[in-house]
Amino acid sequence: MLIEVDGREMQRRAPAVTVCIGPYHGLGFALVPDADPADGLLDVAVFSGMSELEVVRHFLRVARGRPWREPRIEVLQGKRVTVRGARRVLPAHADGRVIGVTPVTFEVQPGSLRVFR
Repeated sequence: MLIEVDGREMQRRAPAVTVCIGPYHGLGFALVPDADPADGLLDVAVFSGMSELEVVRHFLRVARGRPWREPRIEVLQGKRVTVRGARRVLPAHADGRVIGVTPVTFEVQPGSLRVFR
């Protein structure tokens, strides 16, 4: 994967990259528990060096409420994130639906969503 965060580009061997605004995914499990929807930043979980099966197992562990900490998951933060497949076009998903293919860019829009704590 080629990942660009606020203009800084990096390449990672990763079967999955997740861009989050808050901690919760899917059925309410906290994939990136420290993600704060009010901090003005996107949190990017990069599943480096994991197989696709290991990613699925991790998602299942987290969904069952087990600790999420996995040393191979790198969490980055930024206001603008672009994800590209290094050698091919990859499907991009949002809220469990295919929204297109890579490259895909996410950007924080400050003040566009009021968050109550």
